[in-house]
Amino acid sequence: MSELGAGSTEREAGGASGVFDFSRQAHRVAFDLLATEPIAWLTTVRPDGAPAAVPVWFLWDDGDLVVLSRPTARKVRNLEANPHSLLHLNAVADESPVVVIRGTATLEHDAAAAWLEDGGRDFGGKYARELAELYHWTSAEMAAQFSTVIRIAPASLLAWTAEELQE
Repeated sequence: MSELGAGSTEREAGGASGVFDFSRQAHRVAFDLLATEPIAWLTTVRPDGAPAAVPVWFLWDDGDLVVLSRPTARKVRNLEANPHSLLHLNAVADESPVVVIRGTATLEHDAAAAWLEDGGRDFGGKYARELAELYHWTSAEMAAQFSTVIRIAPASLLAWTAEELQE
C-alpha cells in the first residue's frame, strides 16, 4: 500500500487529486484502497429515477475508475440515459473508511480488448486469480463478454473513518 501525504502530486493521484484531500487520513486510505480493494458497488440511476447498485470489479486508471461490463447490462443502459454514478468501496472493519466517489461516466463500446492491451493490463493482474480459478477465463475471454468500458471521472469524494467521526 502506498503512503501518500499532504505533498502528493496530481500525477500520483492519477490526475484526480482535486477530489482527494491528502491532509485527511480517510482520503489517504481511500486512495490506497482504490488500488487494492477487489469489489466496489456501482450505483446508477434507472429510467424511473430509482437507484440501482451492483457489485463490480474496477481499476483506478490514470485518475478515472474503470469498470468492464456486458454491453446489454442494466448499468450500461442506465448510464447511456444518465451518466451520473456513485462508486462505493466496502467498509468492512472499524479502521476501514467509508468511501463514496461521485462521478460522470462515459461508455466505450467494444473497447475492452483494446483497453486491456493498451493500458488496462493492471486490471488483468488485479483479477488474475479470480479470472483463472473462478471463471477459467483469460483476460481476452473476459473482454469478449465484458466488452464495454465504463470510465468514471470522479467529481467528488466522500470519505471518513470512525476516528474522524469522534473528533
